[in-house]
Amino acid sequence: MIYGDYHIHSTYSKDAISTIEENITSAINKGLKEIAISDHNYFHGYGIKFGDRAKINAEIERLRTKCNIRVLKSAEANLIDQTGLIDLSHEEQKNLDIVVLGYHKSYAKARWLTKFVPHIRMRRNNPKTIAKNTQAYITALTNNKINIVAHIGYGAPVNTVEIAKFCKEHNIFLELNGRKNCIPDDEMREVINTGVQFILNSDAHNYERVGDVRLGLTIMEKYNIPEWQIANLNKLPDFTKRC
Repeated sequence: MIYGDYHIHSTYSKDAISTIEENITSAINKGLKEIAISDHNYFHGYGIKFGDRAKINAEIERLRTKCNIRVLKSAEANLIDQTGLIDLSHEEQKNLDIVVLGYHKSYAKARWLTKFVPHIRMRRNNPKTIAKNTQAYITALTNNKINIVAHIGYGAPVNTVEIAKFCKEHNIFLELNGRKNCIPDDEMREVINTGVQFILNSDAHNYERVGDVRLGLTIMEKYNIPEWQIANLNKLPDFTKRC
C-alpha cells in the first residue's frame, strides 16, 4: 500500500471541493501515514488568492495538533515560461515542507505581472519547443528547492528522459499522477532505466480521491517498475535528500 499522498488539493484551490480537514480525515480513514496539501499556486487559473498561503500554513499547523497523521505544508507551484520562472518565491519555499512543480495550461494571473516568452509556445510539439521546455524544467529545478515534478509532459511536451536524469542526480521525485499519465510509451522504458525515484500521488480534488493511485499502480504494473523505485510504496519517501 502507499504510505503517503503528496498531491492533494483543498478548497483553497478553486477547482477542489473538500476542505483541508476533510482531506485529512479521509487520509486517516484510508490508513495513510503522511499527506501533503499542495494547492495550486497563484498563477494557475484555479489557484489560491494572494495572501492565502499564510492562511493555509496556519490551518495545517492548527490541524496537526488534532490528528494522528503527519500533514506537510506544500504547494503546487506553476512553471510559468521557457525561462524556468515559477510562481513561488524563495521566501515562501522556506515556510513549506515540500514543493511540487507542475506546468498547467491555465495561467490566468500571470500576463500582467511578468514579461515572459508567450505561454502558448510551450504547448507546441516540435523539437525546438521541446528542447526549450526541457531546459525550462531543469532551470526551475536548479533554482528552487522542488521535491516532486508533477504530471510531467502535461500541456508542455518535454524530453522526459533528460528531466528524469536530472531528478535522479538531485533526488527529486518524478510523479506518477493519479489522474493523467503524459509520459510517452517510447520514453517510459528509458525513464525507468535512469533509476529515478517515482512517487505515486492522487492529485485529489475531493476527499474521496485522497490516496487513489490506481492509475499509477497500473503504470507500475504495465512497465514492471520495481517496488524499490516507488518512493511511497510500503515506505515513506525521504525528502531530506534533495540536493
